[in-house]
Amino acid sequence: MAGAQSIVKRRCVTVDVRRGDPCLMLDVVKVWLLNWWVRYAVLSVLLGIAFHLGFERPLPILKRILVYILLVILAFPLVVLSYVLPMIGVLILTIIVLFVYRLRRPKVNGEKS
Repeated sequence: MAGAQSIVKRRCVTVDVRRGDPCLMLDVVKVWLLNWWVRYAVLSVLLGIAFHLGFERPLPILKRILVYILLVILAFPLVVLSYVLPMIGVLILTIIVLFVYRLRRPKVNGEKS
């Protein structure tokens, strides 16, 4: 019975992290990169939506492209902070507030005139 168990392939998950097994380190890096890129993409999209809802006047197309490129590039510090702070939740709340403001604004302006 003991011989049959030694033939079974060793899984990376069961290895002790402190031993520095390269198989485990590779899996950890894969998971981190997957989560990092997912967070980066989600934060970039949420930043773009928040910018679009919060900006009053439409920009010319080249300026708009430049702004969105800068938003994607400068989302990196937010990705780093999102491991400690709830950046995604805050951006979702910001988008909700801006959306409600956009819905309410025409009604308030229409009542005054």
